[in-house]
Amino acid sequence: RTIELAERGKVAYLGVCSGCHLYNGRLIGPPVQAIQALYLDDPQGLADYIAKPVRKRPDFPEMPPQDYLDPQTRLEVAKYMLALTR
Repeated sequence: RTIELAERGKVAYLGVCSGCHLYNGRLIGPPVQAIQALYLDDPQGLADYIAKPVRKRPDFPEMPPQDYLDPQTRLEVAKYMLALTR
């Protein structure tokens, strides 16, 4: 199946990110709301972090690199995550 650019952010978030990140609760990774607070106006910064994460919080495990996602998909998922409101 070909996933159009407009869908990539949502599909990647639901298929990859949501396994570790809840919107407003603790799972394996920090909540999306905490990520939004750090990167609200910087989707490219979040996309770069997704590819090469570094440990930022001692109470969460280091995120594995998601560099198997192409750069455009990483940017689209970053935009999607930063726009979530639920």
